[in-house]
Amino acid sequence: MSASFSRVGDEGVNESLLKQLASYMEDMQRLLTKLHQLWKEVGFSTSDQLKRIADLKNRVKEFYAEEKAHKKMLIDEVEEKSKEVFTLSKELGVNADELYTNDSLSLLQMDQHLSHRLQSLRQEVSSRHKDLQKLLKEEEELCSELLEEVSSPCAGTVPSKEEIASVQRRINTLMQEKKHRLHTFRALKEQISGLIVELDQPANSSFPTNIIHSNEGLGTLSLHNLDAMKRLKSDLTAKVSANKRELKQLQQKVQELWDRLSVPQLDREHMLLDNISGKTPADLTLYRAELLRLEEMKKANISRNIDALRTEVELWWQRCYVGDDEKLQCEVFYKTETNDEVLMGLEAEVERLKEKHAAAQHIYDKLDLRDSLWNKLIKLELGPNDPSRLFKNRLRAFDTLPRVEAQLKESVSAWELEQKVRLGRPVVFTVRGVPLHDFMHREQYTDSKHLQAKERSQRRVLTDHSPSGRRDVTLRQSRRLRAKGAATGGRICSLTAGKCALIQSPSW
Repeated sequence: MSASFSRVGDEGVNESLLKQLASYMEDMQRLLTKLHQLWKEVGFSTSDQLKRIADLKNRVKEFYAEEKAHKKMLIDEVEEKSKEVFTLSKELGVNADELYTNDSLSLLQMDQHLSHRLQSLRQEVSSRHKDLQKLLKEEEELCSELLEEVSSPCAGTVPSKEEIASVQRRINTLMQEKKHRLHTFRALKEQISGLIVELDQPANSSFPTNIIHSNEGLGTLSLHNLDAMKRLKSDLTAKVSANKRELKQLQQKVQELWDRLSVPQLDREHMLLDNISGKTPADLTLYRAELLRLEEMKKANISRNIDALRTEVELWWQRCYVGDDEKLQCEVFYKTETNDEVLMGLEAEVERLKEKHAAAQHIYDKLDLRDSLWNKLIKLELGPNDPSRLFKNRLRAFDTLPRVEAQLKESVSAWELEQKVRLGRPVVFTVRGVPLHDFMHREQYTDSKHLQAKERSQRRVLTDHSPSGRRDVTLRQSRRLRAKGAATGGRICSLTAGKCALIQSPSW
């Protein structure tokens, strides 16, 4: 680089400078001539004049040496500044090729140019350091608040724009995370406070207390604390749900004991209106106390309770369409003793029947509907004569019954398949102790026999008390309706004294 700057200096000597130097040389020659004349007039000897000339020469050499040293100093400074500019440019990620391509500058111009360039680069370095320190401080505060790790320091002495941008992106991410955690914290805090109020109990540890009274300070937004708050909320929610389930069970048991013990309505209303607050924990305490009181009453009135339980068992037998064989299996129902064993056995049977009914309630609901429709048809057939009313009601029930029976069979088949998959063995849904198909067939057969007997009886009444012509008309109408019923899938419509009966064919 020294040779390069020397070449730059030599090439800088232009024609004007050469003329100026030539003029200086002529002036120097004239001065030397005048000095020689002066020294001669003074009377200096030749040796003295030579000494003075030598002295003048040495002074010129010293001046030249000084200027040469100055040039070397400039070259060294240019080289040092160039190196620093190159290093800073590289660290800052800017272009430094102009240092090697601009050969038209002199040493002084190059030194001045590099000085300006170096000052600009140093300002950029200082600015980046300040920006980075500001960002790192902001990141540190966010990480401290969120209990996150601070990002690694920059690898180089001068932070690059990408490193600064990376820290900025990290801060943006932390700020978004803080916003999200703050929203989560406030929501959890509100929910936990509400649950504690609903449980009507003071916080039993410092953590819930700190959560309730916290001001979103240091550490509250850490993932560890938020996870702990979620677990606390889950535990409190489970307690609230458990309290509600227990309260519902207590209310049901109390209501059952009220009915069994024939507790007066005024006493019931007194407890419900005067004591119940609507707050689950307080209501739990009241219902527990009431249940305990009723249990004591139950023990004191065990005989009456057993009679009430037998009535309740019979009611659930009817609701579940229990057969005689299954009833006989409940031995405790037929015991004559009056003790706690019989009482507990009957209570267990009631609970078993309730669970059985609840497990297939949709089927029992359809059975009830089908039973109601069937009994309605039989009642219409066996009721007093009213042809217009009979035909309207019978046709309405006749249209609904097959659809209900089809839905019932479909539900039973699905239930049996589900039980087979769950238990690994076939299970048959029974009604009155027999499969649904056999029950319906037996019921239809029995009722049809009663209807046929009634029809024969009414025909005898017609024979004894009606004119012969009226009897013939009645018989002809009956034959026509029987033929019409035969064409409708096996259901026969019999007309006797103006009434219509539905007789189900056994082959359905």
